[in-house]
Amino acid sequence: MSQARQPRVLLTEGSSCTARTVLYALGCDHTIDILDPSPICQGRFSRYVHRWIRSPRFAADPSAFVEFLVDILQREQYDVVFPTHEEIFAIARAQDRIGRLAGLAVSSFEAVDCLISKANFSRLLTSLDIPQPETTIVSTVAALAGPWDFPVYIKSALGTAGNGVRLVHNDDELRAYIESLQLAGRLDGSLDYLVQRPAVGTHGSISAVFYYGQMMGWHSCAARRLGVGGAPMAHVSTHHPVVVDYIGQIGEHLNWHGAAFFDFFYDERTGQAMFIEGNPRIWQTVNGLWSGVNLSKLVVDISMNKSVSPLPPGRVGVRTHEAYLMLMTRAMEGATRRQLMGELARCWKRKGLYSASQDELTRLQDDWMSCIPFTAIAAQLLVSPRSALRIVANTVENYALSPQASQIIRAGFDGETAPSQSATIYESVNSATR
Repeated sequence: MSQARQPRVLLTEGSSCTARTVLYALGCDHTIDILDPSPICQGRFSRYVHRWIRSPRFAADPSAFVEFLVDILQREQYDVVFPTHEEIFAIARAQDRIGRLAGLAVSSFEAVDCLISKANFSRLLTSLDIPQPETTIVSTVAALAGPWDFPVYIKSALGTAGNGVRLVHNDDELRAYIESLQLAGRLDGSLDYLVQRPAVGTHGSISAVFYYGQMMGWHSCAARRLGVGGAPMAHVSTHHPVVVDYIGQIGEHLNWHGAAFFDFFYDERTGQAMFIEGNPRIWQTVNGLWSGVNLSKLVVDISMNKSVSPLPPGRVGVRTHEAYLMLMTRAMEGATRRQLMGELARCWKRKGLYSASQDELTRLQDDWMSCIPFTAIAAQLLVSPRSALRIVANTVENYALSPQASQIIRAGFDGETAPSQSATIYESVNSATR
């Protein structure tokens, strides 16, 4: 009897950590190709990748990226297009064309816009009466100048990997930050900023997959250590029913289709959660995978219109970490070469943060090639710890959505006009929210 053909999956970028974790979730049972502008993207160094295809950088020219993707799909047969990062905004805009050529689990453009913009997400939380920290949305110098009850976070509506997020402690820091935004031409009234009070509790993240508004699977974890841009670098799986309930409300309201993830703070003393960010895509999934929840496989099945049933919750208490991102974080915090060597030693000996924990990104037992990005980055940092900022910037630009790219996407491709923001997504609210 002939063996069934493995589904062919095309990942729309290969530079992010999310893309690498999707490889671990799908690699054994799927044939995976990746698009990426960089020939040394980390996803290329994996035994699970069948082929790397050089693509235009989507943030530089989203229209060219979409046309390139459509051309690939017209020439080759893929069962699923799997967006792994912010290129999903362009894909959602052109999903009618892309969805005719391959399986695709993506929500409406209006719904995706609600999660990709921090300002729109804040308005959505307000309309659904879901808790968030005290937040004010501004767009001008006068409004951003305050006065504020410090400390506050200032967040640009668009930004990834911690870009566009600044913790401000006093008026002097605020004035300096406003001046830097003005010099960069990013405070002319066309961009939204959130001024947000710090939340109380433990930072957590929850990923979920929906089938037209029905939650089919989810996984949540708490941060054991924050790193680059405030993102968690070490996790432990958790289960907070109140968080799951809130995410279910958001998915149902948006009629969400496909993956999404959300950042929140959970206060153990009160049992309350506050949400700070939504993202219209899957998140790093290895903690969920080793907890017993394969959300990436669920996305593929939904994309292929397979019949799916809700997944049971995963195990609580599963510990994972991202070792080379921990090195990057230490370097960005000013660690010396000797301190970086100490961090490597703790990782190797599985001490401290690494005790009883599995690496999410470098998995020699599963994918020997995953040691190549780790080794290359560790070597660069040991030669020059200050290179961390450059490494992060060069990587993030391959998949981050810029304000310029978002304007092009909202304007539409091929002369189309972007759909208007539907009142069913969120109600019109004041710029100050609670």
